[in-house]
Amino acid sequence: MNIALKIVFISSLNFLLCKQTIAGTVILNDTTPLELSEVLLYHVKMQEPTGQLEERLAKLSKKQLQKGLPDDDAKKTFWLNIYNASFQLLAAKGNKNPAIFNERLVIVAGLSFSLEEIEQGILRKDYKKLETIYKSPNFSRKKIRLFA
Repeated sequence: MNIALKIVFISSLNFLLCKQTIAGTVILNDTTPLELSEVLLYHVKMQEPTGQLEERLAKLSKKQLQKGLPDDDAKKTFWLNIYNASFQLLAAKGNKNPAIFNERLVIVAGLSFSLEEIEQGILRKDYKKLETIYKSPNFSRKKIRLFA
């Protein structure tokens, strides 16, 4: 199999070196969660396959996620990338409002999230809204501090 190198320009102005194969981009083992989210969003925008990336994000451990997102900027960027990529993927699959926001269809680190949970619970850190209105088991104060 012939392997070529490809440099992918990501919207956050980070450059990642990826190996290109016939099946699509193969992400190296030492790729951080932030880099995975950036490559996912790039693949969505370029209408390239995302299955391997989604699987890799789903299989991250919570410890890998914490270690790979060391500060608030990295966490915010990661979750914005996940939110934007997931919305586009779900919309392309024909999911409609409000189900596209309320169903737990986004899997990261073995946990299923809805777009609403990502927006309100992680990005806005509004755990009270999620605890009282949505009865969301994914968001307690402790878990929001872990993710956001």
